[in-house]
Amino acid sequence: NVPHMLAKSGNVYTGQFSNDKRHGQGKVTYSTGETYEGEWRRGRQHGYGKFTSSSKEVYEGEFSNGRMQGQGKYYHSNGNIYEVIIL
Repeated sequence: NVPHMLAKSGNVYTGQFSNDKRHGQGKVTYSTGETYEGEWRRGRQHGYGKFTSSSKEVYEGEFSNGRMQGQGKYYHSNGNIYEVIIL
């Protein structure tokens, strides 16, 4: 069994926990249809991950303290792929 959590907001998290916070590897599906799959630290997206918007645009790369930050790739819904550095 993989631990999971269903929030009142309708968001669903499946993955690892530490001290009752998302920590390690995990995936969240937000009630909006967006997803994040990757590394978590102390309840926030941190490390390498993949965020998919509800319009199916994708950012795959580095996250820091819950934000896209660092190097990554952005896959636009029109098929274009961009190498990005987010400060």
